[in-house]
Amino acid sequence: NVEGYIVKKYFKSLLLSSFVLSISIINADNMYREELEKLKKEDPVLNGRVNSSIRNLENNINNYKRLNFFSRIMRFVALRYGVIVTKDSMPKLYGYIQTICDDNDIAVPIVLISKDENFFNAFAQKMLTTTGAIVIGQGLFKKFDDEALEAVIAHELGHIKKDHVNKDILTFFIVYKVLSYLDEKYPLNWDIGYEISIKWKGKRFPYGEDVAYVMLTSIITQLIIGKKFEKEADNFAFKVGRAKGLKKFFEYLLKQDVDSLEEMKRVEQLLSDNKKNVASHDYFLLLLEYYQIKYSKAMDWVYHNTRLGAHPSNEARIAAAEEFLKKQAEGQ
Repeated sequence: NVEGYIVKKYFKSLLLSSFVLSISIINADNMYREELEKLKKEDPVLNGRVNSSIRNLENNINNYKRLNFFSRIMRFVALRYGVIVTKDSMPKLYGYIQTICDDNDIAVPIVLISKDENFFNAFAQKMLTTTGAIVIGQGLFKKFDDEALEAVIAHELGHIKKDHVNKDILTFFIVYKVLSYLDEKYPLNWDIGYEISIKWKGKRFPYGEDVAYVMLTSIITQLIIGKKFEKEADNFAFKVGRAKGLKKFFEYLLKQDVDSLEEMKRVEQLLSDNKKNVASHDYFLLLLEYYQIKYSKAMDWVYHNTRLGAHPSNEARIAAAEEFLKKQAEGQ
């Protein structure tokens, strides 16, 4: 009958609309990934179709056109890792960054995508009074949706907003000068350091004292700063509405850590089970390799759970995001 026909047609239309909407939502969740994939088809430096030396030369030509010598020096680390993208080459990504910057009184930094498609990180570099630069690893585009990716970018913009690189350099310089003053007033014993030296034109020039100074200065600087800068950058991301995305990002990293521990237990059992199946000297080498990994894991714990490391643990960062979201929900 006519009524049944109309109902069937209505439901078909509704199902089709729902399907189209779900597809659009999926695409929207990965629009930055799709934008990067489109750019990679057009950009020979990013798509890897030519060898690395030619890619680097082409990238340098483009950088020299855009930036003067001083600007390149102030962003040398970022430029080494990435390819500059603009509002023309990646309008959606650049537009998001520009919006965050405009809303928070930040001069828009140079935006770069890593040349290495497996680079699973992001970092910001702002030296002196420049606008700085932010590098986003291609590996992040592959693993995360837009919500998490936007949160990571907001975190890096937080470093630029808070001027962390300059503060780090200034703290290092002050600590170095204080140590120099104390060494003059109360001379320290650098005998071990003096064992390191260089020989030039028949003369030996010890530089061990300088190495010791730099190492000690770095440790003291890290102890002073602790995890303050990373927490400030996280809080900036929270305040610009990216707490959920950052929580999602750290939950993924935490799962990786848990999976790694489980894998370690499995390999430990495998090593124990095969003790009699390999030669004694080979077992010793395998055991040495095992304890090297154990040592690395222990140092990771020290890094993330003491002031000797810059980054808080994933658990602590997830807890901070949850606390922020809770207060936000309560209207505080």
